[in-house]
Amino acid sequence: MTLLQDIKYGCRMLVKQPLFTFVAVLTLALGAGANIVMFSVANAILLRPLPYPESERLYQLTRQQPIGMPPITTGTKFLFWRDNSRSFESMAAYDINGSGFTLTGTGDAQRVQSIRVSPDFFRTLSTSPAIGRDFSGSDGLEGSESVCIISNGLWCRRFGADESMIGKQIRLSGQAHTIVGITPRGFTFSPEADVWTPLRLTASAGDSSNLYLVLGRLRSGVSAEQANTDLTDVAERLRATYPNLMGENEGIGLRSFHEYMVGAIRPTMLILLGAVALVLLVTCANLANLLLARGSARRQEVALRAALGAKGARIVRQLLTENMLLAFTGVLLGLAVTPICLILIRSLSPVTLNPMSRITIDRNVLFFSIGIAGITTLMFGLFPAIQAVRINLQCVLRNNTARGSAGAYTGRLRSLLVVGQMALSVILVVSATLLMTSFLRLANVDPGFDPTGVLTMEVSLPNQKYQTTQDTVQFMTRVNHRLKSLPGVESAAVALTLPFLPAPDAPFEVQGREGRSTDKGGQADFSTDHRRLFQGHAGPVSGGPELSGHGECKVHTCGHH
Repeated sequence: MTLLQDIKYGCRMLVKQPLFTFVAVLTLALGAGANIVMFSVANAILLRPLPYPESERLYQLTRQQPIGMPPITTGTKFLFWRDNSRSFESMAAYDINGSGFTLTGTGDAQRVQSIRVSPDFFRTLSTSPAIGRDFSGSDGLEGSESVCIISNGLWCRRFGADESMIGKQIRLSGQAHTIVGITPRGFTFSPEADVWTPLRLTASAGDSSNLYLVLGRLRSGVSAEQANTDLTDVAERLRATYPNLMGENEGIGLRSFHEYMVGAIRPTMLILLGAVALVLLVTCANLANLLLARGSARRQEVALRAALGAKGARIVRQLLTENMLLAFTGVLLGLAVTPICLILIRSLSPVTLNPMSRITIDRNVLFFSIGIAGITTLMFGLFPAIQAVRINLQCVLRNNTARGSAGAYTGRLRSLLVVGQMALSVILVVSATLLMTSFLRLANVDPGFDPTGVLTMEVSLPNQKYQTTQDTVQFMTRVNHRLKSLPGVESAAVALTLPFLPAPDAPFEVQGREGRSTDKGGQADFSTDHRRLFQGHAGPVSGGPELSGHGECKVHTCGHH
C-alpha cells in the first residue's frame, strides 16, 4: 500500500515537471536502448543454443597439426573417423562453401544454392524432413538413384507447397534428381542452401578427393575429454592404416560446434557490449547531475516532510521510487524501438550466420531490460536521494540560502560526476575515432589488383559430363575464348577461386626444387590471363591435384570491360 502511494506521488511530481521528465526519459531511452539492442544480438549469437535439438552435443572434427590446419579433411579420413570412433552417435561430412545448380524442368530456369552432404547429415543435426524421408545409407553409394532434399522455402516459392512433389523428379544442372524430402519450416544451416544432395565417398589409400567439413554428435553421457581420448586412438589407427595420408604429428581436433560458429565474432561482440556499457555509464552520470540540481530545488519540500516526522529512509525510498519510474519508462521506450533496430541490423549484416537470423526479443532480453532499469535506478538515483536528506532543517526552513556542509558535499559530488562523465566521453570518442580510422585504412588497403570494371560469374559443372580435369579445362577454355570475343571485353580469365574468398590449400611443385609447396591462398588458375585481368602483382599458380570426380567443380569466370 505504501509503495502504491509512493508510485502515485512520484507520477504527480514527474507530470508537474514535464521538461525534466522528457529529457530524463529520452536520455535513458538512448542509453538503455543501445544496451538492449546489443544484448539482443549477443544473446542470439553468443548465449542462445544453436537451433538444433541438444546442440551442445554437436562438435566440429578437424585434422590438427601443431602449426594449425583449416577445419577440413578428405573423404577417406572422414570415413575412417566415422567408422572407428566410439564416442559419436553419428557423424557427417559436408561441402566447405556449398555450390549451386541450375534448376530446370518446372518453369523457368533458376539458380539455387546447394550443399553436398553425407547421408547422416540431418540425423547428426537431429532434424528430420517435415515431409518425405531422410537420406538413407544407400543414397551415398555409387550407382544409386540421384536424390535430393529441398528447403521449405524453395518448396513454397517454386512448387507452391505441393506435397505431391515428393517422389517427383527435377533437373539440377541437367541431371534428373528425385525429391525425397522437404526440410522443416525455419531450418537453417551455414552455408545456406535450398538443395541438399548426398555425397558418395569411397576410401582410398591415394585419396585426392575434395575437402569437407565434418560434424559429429556425441553419444549421450560422453564428455568432450572422453571423445578427445577416443580420437587420439583413432588418429593412431588411421596412421597405421593409411600412412601416406597422415602428416607428421597430425592428429584429430575437436571443437564445440557453437564455438566454431560464433568464435570469430565473439571479440567483436564483447567490444560492442563494452562500448554501449560506457554509453550507459555516461547516461547515468548525466542523470545524476540533473537529479542533484533538481534536489536543490526540492530542499524545502524535503525539509518540510522531515520536520513533520518523516524519517530519512522513508524520504529516500520515495525519491528512489520516482527515479525507478523514470528508469522503467526510459527502458520501456528503448525496448519499444529495439525491434526496429534489430530489423536494421539483420538487413545490414555482412555475414551469413545461423544465429543472426534468430535475433528476437526473448525472456533473456526482458530480464536484462528489467535489470538495466534496476541498476540505472541505483546508479543515477541513489546518491542524489541520499544527498537530498542531508540538509540543515533550520537553515532551509528559514529560507537561508547559505551553503552548509551538505551544499559543499553536493558541489563536490557534482564536480566528480562531471569529471567522470567527461572522462568516459573522451574514452568513447577516442575509441570510436580509432575504430573508424582502422576501418577507413582497411577500406583503402591496396589489394594488389584493380577490381574496377571486373565482372564475375560462378559456374558449376556436373560431374556426369565433366569427369576429369581435362574435360573441365576444355570447357572453360571455350568459355574463356567466347568471353574475350564479346564487345567491350578487354580480357577474361577463369579461376577456381577469386581473391579473398575461402578455399582449400592447393599443393604445387616447383621445377628444380624437391618436395611440394602449398599455396596458402588456395588459388589455382586455369587461365594465364588472370594476372592481366586484375592488373595484379603476382602471377598464377598451376599444377594442383586432379579433381576427384565427386560432385560438381565450381569455377569463377571473370571479365574486364
